[in-house]
Parts: sequence; structure tokens; C-alpha cells
Amino acid sequence: MTPSARRWLRVTLVAGEAATVLVTWPLWQARESPPNLPALPGLPALDTGAALLAALALVLVVPRWGLPLHAGVLGAAMLLDQLRIQPELVSFALLLCATRPQRREDGAPARDDDGAGALVARCHLVALYLWAGLHKLLSAEYVDSASRFWLRSAPGLPAGAARALALGVAVFEVGLALAVAWPVTRRRAGWVAGAMHFVIFLSLSPLGRGRNEAVWPWNLALAVAAPLLLTSWRAGWRTQLDRARPAATALALVLLLSPALYYAGRLDAYLSWCLYSVNVPVAVLVRAEQRQQLAAAGATKLRLPDLNSAIRELHVPFPPAHRLFEQYFERVARPGDALHVYDPRGWAARRGLTERVLTRPP
Repeated sequence: MTPSARRWLRVTLVAGEAATVLVTWPLWQARESPPNLPALPGLPALDTGAALLAALALVLVVPRWGLPLHAGVLGAAMLLDQLRIQPELVSFALLLCATRPQRREDGAPARDDDGAGALVARCHLVALYLWAGLHKLLSAEYVDSASRFWLRSAPGLPAGAARALALGVAVFEVGLALAVAWPVTRRRAGWVAGAMHFVIFLSLSPLGRGRNEAVWPWNLALAVAAPLLLTSWRAGWRTQLDRARPAATALALVLLLSPALYYAGRLDAYLSWCLYSVNVPVAVLVRAEQRQQLAAAGATKLRLPDLNSAIRELHVPFPPAHRLFEQYFERVARPGDALHVYDPRGWAARRGLTERVLTRPP
């Protein structure tokens, strides 16, 4: 990747993240409702949107200083409110690593393959595609759920074709990751990845379903960033790892392998790239009056919206993690309220967490 292409990549990613912050502006403010969910007790509720935009502006002007500042501001913002742990924001931070200016010992600009940041960004893309597909394939309910989506989108579609499309999406994502990882197919895979993200953007934008506006800028930015990063990645894995510093190699391996920890309850779904799969915990808040109505109607199953509806004004989904469900319930529950949590993972079943009910005594 040439210095000019690196600059274009930086501008694209900064513009995409800035647009995401603006679209989700209420998320970055100190709030009473829905409340901020700090990572540690006693952390203050602070507005961080302006600071994050300022850090992004510095990335454009002085990237060597702006990039670590941006990472620090974004990390602090997420510690102050864990609702900000959204996959697109984590992805932007990892991709921006590739835009750090590199120099060889003789002072000349380094080839892009020599950069530790580029290795991190590219391994992130491999992990993103690989685990987005694997999570779908490992989800017992994914095919049925995705089939219903295709049938709603195309009512005349045969049920068998809908199931094939659902399975095909997951297989395609895994295949794309393998094509990116293999140097022989990497260049073509880069263009395919860019086209895929552009199609996702169109399908979610007002031209399509008009949903999930928080990820519109991310997919549009990836439509440009993926080809820039992947078509310029010429070195094989051995050469790339030989050139990289041990710390960069270790981080690359963590990015590729750590999503497996999700199935041991050690890593959040969004940090494991569980995207549009059906293997994440879901929580439903039932108010006291709703519990009475359900009991009077003899309802055996809840038909109430999950916690995504509770933070709709933030324009992001609720990060699916037990600790955040519990923290949110503790802050908003009234006497007689209950929180129903369902977790389809085998890890949850082994710990008796498949179906939980948390209650606030009357």
C-alpha cells in the first residue's frame, strides 16, 4: 500500500467513525435514562462524544500522536459506559492501526507489509469474517431464524431455498476469511470483501431495510478499507510474521483465536464478532404490571421486546452480556419487576444459566 493509499485509508476510517459517533450521539453522553453502565464502581458519567471527535481530528493532522490518543479516549469512553462496547467502534480502532506512518531504519518509508499495525488490521479482518461465519454455523437456531428473514424478504421463495441462502451466508463468510488468509486468493478476496460490505450497506440503508443505522458508516468505510488493506497484502504468513515484532505477532494471534473464548464465557459476544447470529444471550425486562397481566392471561412464554428496545434512543443494540443485563436491571428495576435471561450456549447450560429470572422484591 502506497503512502497515498494509506492516507486515503486513514481519511476513510476517520470519516466512518466520526459519522458513527454522530449517528449514535446520545450514546456518548452522560445519561440518567437509559443509564450509563460503568465498568468499575464509582466511575463518573461523562460526555465523551466531543473528545472522541477531537481525537479523530488529531489522527488526520498528526497521526503518530492522534492514533494512541484516539485509542485512549475510546477505551476510556467504553470504561465509563459499557453500552459503548459496539463491534463497529472496536473494528475502527483496530483498522486505524494500519494507518500509523512507518519508517525503516534508514529513514525511508517502509513497505506496508513491514508495519505491525497493518498486520493487526489485516488479522482483524480475517478474524471478523471467520468468526462471523463460524458463530452462525455453531448456532443451533441460526438457520431457522435466517430462513424466516429470507422468506419475509422474498415471500415467494421456497423454504428449501431460504434455508440454503441462510447456510450459504455463513459458509461464504468462512470461505472469505480463508481466501483472505491464503496469499494466492487474497487479492481477489479483497475486492469481494469490499463488494460484500457495500451490499450490506445498501441492504441496511434507507435504500433497503433502513435498519441498524449505527453500522451504515462502518460497512461503507469497509467497502473502501478492505480492498485497500487486502489487495496490497502480498507477503506470505511466514514472511509477515518474521518481519513483525513479537508483540504484534502475539496481538495478531489473540485477534484470530480469542473469539473462541466466547464459548467458555470469557469474552463478550461483540468482542468475539457474533454478528447476526442467534447464539447470544437475550434479556427481557418485565415490569410488575406486565407480570400481572401475563399471569392473568395464562401466558407461558414471554412476548415482550428484549432490552434492545430499552435503549433504542441510543441507536445501538444492547451488548449481550450477563453482567450488563444484571447491572442494567439493578439500576432501572422497580419493586415487582423481573428480568428474564435466555442463553443458548452450552457454557450457560452447564452453569444453570440457560434460563434465568432476576426479580426485584415488591
